[in-house]
Amino acid sequence: PHPPYERPPLSKDAMTGEAPSIKAIASDALFAERAIRHIHSVRAVAIDRAAHVVHLSDGSSLPYNKLLLATGSVPRQLPMTGLGSRCVYLRTFNDALAIRAHLSAGNRVAIIGGGFIGLELAASARKLGATVTVIEAQPRIRI
Repeated sequence: PHPPYERPPLSKDAMTGEAPSIKAIASDALFAERAIRHIHSVRAVAIDRAAHVVHLSDGSSLPYNKLLLATGSVPRQLPMTGLGSRCVYLRTFNDALAIRAHLSAGNRVAIIGGGFIGLELAASARKLGATVTVIEAQPRIRI
């Protein structure tokens, strides 16, 4: 897995840069320097609030004094069938690379969502020569 990274550059820098890369906001060295234990590739499957324990998907348990739930978010999936592999959601660096593969001169790209990320992606796609249409449910685009 990638180390924690900044997501805003995914819609621009990862799309148009010569060698797309992630901008890490933390590293194993930083975690060690700040005495932070980084557990990855497991999920929290249960929380025992009385015992102050988080149970993990690998069978281990993690005691806590205070618990902060920072679960992130996921893109809203469109309730449509037949979208197939040509429909890509932008959430991760790997998503950005998959989208970038479709952004070239002559390609037509539809971007559903006229928010900040959608418009940044539209600008990046145009910069790479793609024909872009932004579809927004609201009557106006507000940034």
